[in-house]
Amino acid sequence: VDVPTAFEAIETAEKALKNNDAKKATSQSEVALAISRRELLPNIDRPWLDEKRRLLESIRGRSLRALSKALFLMGDLDGSIQIAKDLQEGFPYSTQAAQALAAALCRAGEIPAAFQSIQDFERRVADELGVTESTNLQTWLRSQLPELLIDESSSSPKLGIPHRKVIQERGLTRLREEKVIFSRRFHWATDKGPYVSSDWCE
Repeated sequence: VDVPTAFEAIETAEKALKNNDAKKATSQSEVALAISRRELLPNIDRPWLDEKRRLLESIRGRSLRALSKALFLMGDLDGSIQIAKDLQEGFPYSTQAAQALAAALCRAGEIPAAFQSIQDFERRVADELGVTESTNLQTWLRSQLPELLIDESSSSPKLGIPHRKVIQERGLTRLREEKVIFSRRFHWATDKGPYVSSDWCE
């Protein structure tokens, strides 16, 4: 298992994302992911191997997060969501994994599902880890909605363009309580949860 190559690839992928180079980010995160999924010298226990395995696990998580965002930038919304789901499955108690899935769902316009994924995460860590204090993830998601939503005025995603104009036109702000903007089929919603279809209004 070529750990240095995997580390270099994910570093390159994350830098490419900062430069909005989705193609490079996709290819490099896929390289890092493929390497990090390999098993390193199974059935051999050594302290230095344990350190390398932890590094590979970290690279795998970073690769999945980067790939999910890169696929979104490439216009593959379904792929972005699936990779984010793979991330949460592999790291079920990770706040970053929960954020990545919620963000991917929001970018695809799946706002109720995004909030439901946060609720599912909070229930899981409470039931399985006994962590009952607030994760603040729902507050985080509300604050991120204007940046995550896809421009509803186009038939194809205007990648990376938030709803600033729409928010201004409708008199809503990022921090205003009760109402949030979201894309495609709906124009506004009462943000109160739990989220079912009857909560959403045209």
